[in-house]
Amino acid sequence: MWRAIKEVLPSKKGSAIFSVFEKGRLHTDKQSVAKIMNDYFVSIGKTLSKAFGRNAPVTPVINSLSTNFHLNNVSVEFVKDTLRSLKRNKAVGLDKLSARLLRDASDVISPVLTELVNKSFTDGVFPKIWKSAKVSALFKGGDKSQKDNYRPISILPTVSKIIEKATHVQLCSYLEENKLLSHSQFGFRHGRSTSTALSDFTDQILENMDGGKVTGAVFLDLRKAFDTVDHTTTVGVSGKSLAWFNSYLSGRSQQTMCGDATSSAANITLGVPQGSILGPLLFLVYINGVQSVLKHSKMTIFADDLAFYCPESSAADLQSKLNLDLKAISVWLRDNKLTLNVEKSKFMIIDLSSRRKLQRCVFMFDLIHDSERNNVIVRGTDIHNYNTRMKDTIRKERVATKWGEMDSINSALNDWNILPVDLRSIRTRRSFKTAVLNELKTKSYA
Repeated sequence: MWRAIKEVLPSKKGSAIFSVFEKGRLHTDKQSVAKIMNDYFVSIGKTLSKAFGRNAPVTPVINSLSTNFHLNNVSVEFVKDTLRSLKRNKAVGLDKLSARLLRDASDVISPVLTELVNKSFTDGVFPKIWKSAKVSALFKGGDKSQKDNYRPISILPTVSKIIEKATHVQLCSYLEENKLLSHSQFGFRHGRSTSTALSDFTDQILENMDGGKVTGAVFLDLRKAFDTVDHTTTVGVSGKSLAWFNSYLSGRSQQTMCGDATSSAANITLGVPQGSILGPLLFLVYINGVQSVLKHSKMTIFADDLAFYCPESSAADLQSKLNLDLKAISVWLRDNKLTLNVEKSKFMIIDLSSRRKLQRCVFMFDLIHDSERNNVIVRGTDIHNYNTRMKDTIRKERVATKWGEMDSINSALNDWNILPVDLRSIRTRRSFKTAVLNELKTKSYA
C-alpha cells in the first residue's frame, strides 16, 4: 500500500531547484522557479526554429510511398497484454494513475480501454487529457542557478502508452515490411543498435583501406533535434489516420515540477512528444530523407547522430566531394529546420599508409571545424583507436581478447544462443568480428 502511495507523491530526488537567474534577477520563490523553468523548456525548440524563418520544410521521401497505411482497431487481448507489460515502478504522470494500478486492474479495464483506443482511431482524434506532460528538471552540471544547466524529463500519462503502443506496432510493421526506412538508419529499430551501426561503419572503412584509399569521415550531431520537428510535415498517411497523427502532435502542453511546486500549463507547438513511445519512430520518418542528398558519400545514422564518409585516392578529390555533400546536407537541414551542433560535430581522416603525405584538408563549409579529429565519440562509443594505423590496432585488440587468437573467433559462429539478436543479424563475417570485439569491452560470452 505504501509503495502505491509513494508512486503518486512528488519525488524529492533531483527535482528541487532552490533558485534560478532570469533577466538578471535571482528568483527563489518555488512557484516562480517552476514557471521560469517551464517557459524555458518550452522555448528551446521555438528559439532554434526561429533562425530558419518561415521556409516550408521538405516533404520526407517516405511521404510518397506510405499513403496506403491506415490505423486498424485493436483487440481486448492486445490491450490486456500491453497493460500487463507495463513496468510497475514507472513514474506517474499528471493523471496520477500508476502503472501498478493499471496492471492490477487489467482484466477489468481492458474492454473499456479497447473501446477508447478504437474510437480514437475511428474518429481520428487523440484524447486531449493524454496530451499533458509532467516535466522534471534534471541537473546536468555547472551553476545550479542557471536554467540552461537543466534537462527536461517528460512523463506522460501511463494510460496513453496503450494507444501509443498500438499505433507504434502498426506503423513500425508497415515501415519495415515495405522497406520504407533507410537501411542507413540504426536508431530505435529492432535488431539494430550502436554495435551494429559501428560495425557497418567500420566494415566500410576497412574495405576502403583494402582498396588503398583514404577515407574522410564527418560526424554530425543535431541540436535538440527531437524538439524542433515541424508538425506541418505529415508522415504520409491519409484520411482518418492523417487526422489522428495531426491530433496526436497538436494541442500538447506541459507543466514543470520543482519540488512540491508545479507551474501552470504551457503549450508545445514543435517537436515529437518527449517520453513517448511513438515520438522516436516519428522522428525516424522525419529525418528519413537526409541520406538521399548525398552524391559521393555513404551515411550511417543513429537517430539524430549522422556519420557520412567518402573514400578517395587523393586529399584534393576527398576535400571536393566531402564539401559538395556537406553543402547538400546543410541545405536539407535548413529546409527541415534542424540545427547542427557545431561543438559536437567532428571530422577525421582515416588512412592506413604512413608513407602517404596528405595535405591539410580544410573544408569550405561554415558549420564544420577546419581541423582533423583523431578522437570521435559516436553515441557514447569511443572509436579513437580506429586511426591511421587501424589494422594494426585491431589485430592487437583481437589477440588480447578472452577468446585468444583471431581464429578462435570463428567458433563463436556455432553458439548463437549466447549472442545478442543484433549481432546474429549481421550480414558479413568482417562486420561480425568487429561487432563481437566491441561487445567484449563490456561483456564476456565465454
